[in-house]
Amino acid sequence: MSTVEIGIVIAAFSVLLTALLAFVVRLNARLNDFDKIITRLDTQVSPLWAQVQARISSDLHHPHPRYFEMDTLLEKLEALKISDTERDRLKVLLRERSVDMHEDISESQRQSAKIMSGVMDKVVLENKGETK
Repeated sequence: MSTVEIGIVIAAFSVLLTALLAFVVRLNARLNDFDKIITRLDTQVSPLWAQVQARISSDLHHPHPRYFEMDTLLEKLEALKISDTERDRLKVLLRERSVDMHEDISESQRQSAKIMSGVMDKVVLENKGETK
C-alpha cells in the first residue's frame, strides 16, 4: 500500500471516528435532557400520589368504633410512620372493607378500599426512595 493510500485510509478512519464521537456526544446530551424531564415528572407525580392517598384515607375514616384499628393505621400511613407489618394489616382491613356490605359503608368507600392498597404501596415506596 502506498503512502497516499495509507493517508486516505487514515483520513477516512478519522472522519468516521469524528462522526461517531459527535453522535455519541449528541446522544448523551439528549439522554441528559430526558433525565431532566423524567426527574421533573417524578417530582410532579409523587405529590399527586400523596394527595390521592390522603383523599382516599380521608374517605375511609369512619366514626364507628369497629373501624378504629383501620383509622389508626390510616393515620400512621398519612404520617408515613407505618411499619411493614402495620401496612400488611391495613391491606387485610382494606380487603375486608371493600366487601363490607354494612349499611354504614358506602359503595364509594368500598371502591376506595379496593384502590388504596396500590396507592399506599406507591407512596410508601416513593418515600423510601427519597430517604435513601
